[in-house]
Amino acid sequence: MGFLAIRVWHPRGPRKMEVYSWDLIEREAPPEVVELARKMQVLTFSPSGIFEQDDGEMWGNSVEAMGGFYRCRFPLNYQMGAGHGRRDPEKPGLIHPPSTEIGVFGLYEQWRTLMSGK
Repeated sequence: MGFLAIRVWHPRGPRKMEVYSWDLIEREAPPEVVELARKMQVLTFSPSGIFEQDDGEMWGNSVEAMGGFYRCRFPLNYQMGAGHGRRDPEKPGLIHPPSTEIGVFGLYEQWRTLMSGK
């Protein structure tokens, strides 16, 4: 069973993050479906869920490593694959074979297009 959630991440200073998560479900959904969706959300994307536990640990360790003496000797690259996407007439938006942020750029490009009425 799939579910939809909105997650907002607020940095609250060095080594601090505040996360909000809202589950979305149809207003007309029967109470048993609402309860099942709530349980699935808690069991997967929550501090005690199967996905969030190890992610939180990894993110904390990544933050610690990024402030390390050795890493500070090298500049970081923030390009995220910008400028290397390509268009495919069979698919919408920009695509890029390696894992990059181009899909995110494409999402916001499409959103801007839709919001501007073009």
